[in-house]
Amino acid sequence: TLNEARKLWIRSQKTQSLQKMLQNEFYKELDEERAERFKHRLFDRTVHPTQIHALPVEQDFRSIIDLICRDNVVTTELKMRLARSLVNEFLGENVAISSSQEAYELVLDVRAWQDAEARAQLFHGVESPVLLSFWSDWDGSSRPSGQGHRLAAAVLLYDVQRMAGLLKHARKIDPSYIPPEDLWKKVQ
Repeated sequence: TLNEARKLWIRSQKTQSLQKMLQNEFYKELDEERAERFKHRLFDRTVHPTQIHALPVEQDFRSIIDLICRDNVVTTELKMRLARSLVNEFLGENVAISSSQEAYELVLDVRAWQDAEARAQLFHGVESPVLLSFWSDWDGSSRPSGQGHRLAAAVLLYDVQRMAGLLKHARKIDPSYIPPEDLWKKVQ
């Protein structure tokens, strides 16, 4: 499974390799570097409220993916909830979402990209990130005031929590690993 492969990969790395990975994750690039990477991106994808599945379906799929990645059992109750969500989606009963749910939907999309990057690295040795940036639109079309800010803040808060989790996970796997002091203070 992805979780087992991830654990084996991390354990096989020496502390220096782990530190290099974390430094890359926490590296704050210069504007010139970001502009150069952005110019050479392979594609764009616009995230929009009209997704492949309704939000309840995406949430249920995400729960199942998380359980599988952690080698846990997917309960019959969760499978039935997913089935109900899919039927409700087909009937159009759970497709519309509120503006506050849109931020959660964006975080689900970011997590899917990160999972794809992790799988590419673990199983295919691809180390360059697929996801360069997430842009939130402030076009003011039919969004409530401040909605673009909410979307950007949701991704930012999620990413800070994820990076803190990475540092804590690295310490759990290798207790001798000491992350850079400034980063460790920020996540304590």
